[in-house]
Amino acid sequence: MSIRRLSHKSSVLTSIFVAVFAIALVGCELEEPVDPAVPEEPTEPEEEEVAQEDEQLEANKEVVQQAIQAVSDGNLDELDRYIAEDVVDHGAMPGQPQGLEGVRQTYAQVHQSFEDLTIEVEEMVAEGNLVAARGTSTWENHQEEIMGIPPTGNDATVPGFSFFRVEDGMIVERWGTDDTLSLVQQLGAELEVPERELTQRELIQ
Repeated sequence: MSIRRLSHKSSVLTSIFVAVFAIALVGCELEEPVDPAVPEEPTEPEEEEVAQEDEQLEANKEVVQQAIQAVSDGNLDELDRYIAEDVVDHGAMPGQPQGLEGVRQTYAQVHQSFEDLTIEVEEMVAEGNLVAARGTSTWENHQEEIMGIPPTGNDATVPGFSFFRVEDGMIVERWGTDDTLSLVQQLGAELEVPERELTQRELIQ
């Protein structure tokens, strides 16, 4: 084979190699890089599920808001629309029986003992079937005995918070606490601390 033919064949092979390499290089440049840090867009069923969950959370918050408003307004006959008959109240006031009837009895006494009761919800958060509410209760013009405290005519402002469990659109359980000590003090009641004998260690110290 002559040097001329060999050179021509080598040139053709080189051209083919360069062309293939160029095509491969262009193909790589056309592929968009994938950023692993960017989350994938949610699919339509996932979006619907999230929307339904958000809707349920808002519905649970609305149930709690309406129940609190009914208590604040003294519309205790409406509570069976928001509170289950066998509701369990872990933060019941002293002497309060359990169940919806216990809730009614307690707040009926409150509205009877005070000229006005106003409950203002300042913050509400929902997750799952739980709703957390933080607010302030204003008790105006103490005019009848409550918790053994005779009428004083005083007003009281009491902060508090509660967790409510909502099932099927009804409050079925509550955990909460109010600043009862502050309430008693604002009503002008005198608190008596029972005396006790000091222990040997306390006497030494």
